[in-house]
Amino acid sequence: MVWVGPRQLHCPLCRGTLFWDREVQLNTAGMSFLNLDWANASATGVQCADCSRLELFADSGQVRFSTPEAQP
Repeated sequence: MVWVGPRQLHCPLCRGTLFWDREVQLNTAGMSFLNLDWANASATGVQCADCSRLELFADSGQVRFSTPEAQP
């Protein structure tokens, strides 16, 4: 389960509640041109386990992951 602030995240496409997490690189054309992709910012990505929709969160401090037993 994923929590964004005090709210549980539901997939806006299929209403699923199980997500996979990943770090997503936010590349820019200028940094890619200079071959400095590693210096770009990153975001927290959550991918719906049912439909694969990907949601990005720039403030990773707002995103929490928990098991169903550990609900807040």
